[in-house]
Amino acid sequence: MGFFNFFKNETTENYLEKVISFTLDNVSKAVLSSCKNGDYVNLWTKVDMDNVMIYAPNSISGSGQLGIVPSKYKKIIKAHILEKRDYGFSGPSTNNYDASITNISGSSCTIRIKLYSAKEHERIIHEMINRDKAATKAGLEKKYKMTTPVEIKFNLKRTDVTNFDDLKLKVFEKEFYIEYPYDFKLQLIDDHNRIAAETVSQKEKVTRIVNGFYNGQKISITKIEKERDYLKATIIGE
Repeated sequence: MGFFNFFKNETTENYLEKVISFTLDNVSKAVLSSCKNGDYVNLWTKVDMDNVMIYAPNSISGSGQLGIVPSKYKKIIKAHILEKRDYGFSGPSTNNYDASITNISGSSCTIRIKLYSAKEHERIIHEMINRDKAATKAGLEKKYKMTTPVEIKFNLKRTDVTNFDDLKLKVFEKEFYIEYPYDFKLQLIDDHNRIAAETVSQKEKVTRIVNGFYNGQKISITKIEKERDYLKATIIGE
């Protein structure tokens, strides 16, 4: 795999940003065919790994590998990625870098990576959180009616739950969803308010139920089935 590269610093009023650019050759045509200029790419490494892997957008379970970071830059990029502060939620938008494809030519592509300083990374994250809080608040204040059933999975939190028909749905206070826009969840509780099961992810489905609830709909569970270590519930709005 050949490459050309350059490494420079870009200074702005608030931070120093390191920019690295290099070209990957002999990239899989099947992977490259799904990419275009401007696409965000993912970098992945671990403490015990020697390389930093580069993955195309929407890659799943290790597929879609474009290549590896050239050896000249892997040490600084690996160290930077591993130093990332944990903000309590995941996703490409929480990375302390920005990496994208800037040019595709034949079986080659140029990758440009910005390494954000800790100060700039914190600013980006807080800006994103505030934006998403405002969007969540606006969404919960819109008129909405849940017209079709929602089938949603709840991870079991206790093994002693046997009578699923007695479980009730717990919707959190509106302020909770606004304050924690990445923790959109519902719970199933028993008659003693003990948590039996809880959703993980599935934000789109949870949002429909929460929006219906806060628009005055009566939200009911029509069916609960156990499948392995989770419960599958069908929920309707009346």
